[in-house]
Amino acid sequence: MRAGFIGAGKVGCSLGLLFRKKGLPVVGYVSRHGESADLAATLTASHHFAALVELVAESDILFLTVPDGSIADVWKELQKCPLEGKLVCHCSGSLPAAVLEEAADICLGACSLHPLYAVSSREESWEGLSSAVFTLEGDSAAVATLYDWLLPAELQIQRLKSIDKTRYHAAAVFASNLVVGLVQEAWDLLEECGFDENTARLALAPLLSGNIAKLVEQGAEKALTGPMERNDVKTVARHLGVLKNDQREIYRLLSVRLLEIASRKHPERDMEAMREVLHC
Repeated sequence: MRAGFIGAGKVGCSLGLLFRKKGLPVVGYVSRHGESADLAATLTASHHFAALVELVAESDILFLTVPDGSIADVWKELQKCPLEGKLVCHCSGSLPAAVLEEAADICLGACSLHPLYAVSSREESWEGLSSAVFTLEGDSAAVATLYDWLLPAELQIQRLKSIDKTRYHAAAVFASNLVVGLVQEAWDLLEECGFDENTARLALAPLLSGNIAKLVEQGAEKALTGPMERNDVKTVARHLGVLKNDQREIYRLLSVRLLEIASRKHPERDMEAMREVLHC
């Protein structure tokens, strides 16, 4: 089965490159932006199709690698093409395959394939994707077909229920985008202490990278350090005393979560004083 891509941005290019490197057939791209499709076709040694119907004719699996807000419109256009026996797959992390309405009545079926990975480069991100976990959900026939097609690539695939798609995406945001906000808060606090922006970033780099590595390797309980792990009520109270407004509430809410982890790690400890300080 041959894959065609509708959309030639970072995700489309990266998936196409990954598939080609893994020996899966990619026929090419169609895009509103001709230059993007040209680049994607060049990178993947495939073709730039001038019209959607031409791509559909040459493809067995159609990947919609377009922004979430464009998926419904692309699907409407796609339905004007002969789709019998075709598999349609969008690559949104937050939307279920069901947004491709009535796909099972029009084609082989619809599914969604999404990598738990921040795709940042058209030309280089495919390497990181090769070790990422991909979630797969949708119509049972489409899921089974795409799963079998992907087997030679030896990717890590986690099947997902459609009802869990939004919850899954929220988990990804917690681990990725929201971390950016937390680190920015830390940088801001260091700058208030006299660090310049560059020094603040360099200062926290070893702490961040070491903590993430330990979290991934050993889990939350073993990775937990600091005042919450030590049940250091006075230090936490002092922190809350110098933080203001949103910073204070972010610190408090996350500390409540850490308190649960610390309680599991040290069930013998009395954490009541910490709960009082955190108002939980």
